[in-house]
Amino acid sequence: GYCMQMLQIMYRGSNPNFDDSKAADIQLRETGERIFKRYINNKIKMEGKRTKESVRLAKVVSSLIEGFDSYSENQIKANMPTFFPRMLDIIEHGDLSVRRMVAKFMRKRITPLLPFAVEEEEE
Repeated sequence: GYCMQMLQIMYRGSNPNFDDSKAADIQLRETGERIFKRYINNKIKMEGKRTKESVRLAKVVSSLIEGFDSYSENQIKANMPTFFPRMLDIIEHGDLSVRRMVAKFMRKRITPLLPFAVEEEEE
């Protein structure tokens, strides 16, 4: 998503030798995790009520999750220890639109990585 691209551009701008190295990935991961935690903590503190900040953060978090869609399988696996716990927190505390974004991402990108078949539920 847009926010993931912006984080990459910001990091690239602060580091003229940007080369998509492990250091860059770590920096992006730490920044993304801070944003996720801020959103989750805001939702918990406000007991689920919508505020200007929570609406703004929800858009940023949704964009970050959308950005994970363009990650390679190896990038997803490398980032899951950091972001998977946050996604579970979002499922518990996040706005409906953000929870839907997490569900869509998990269905599309995480389910295929599981070491077993997942059957679709009949509706």
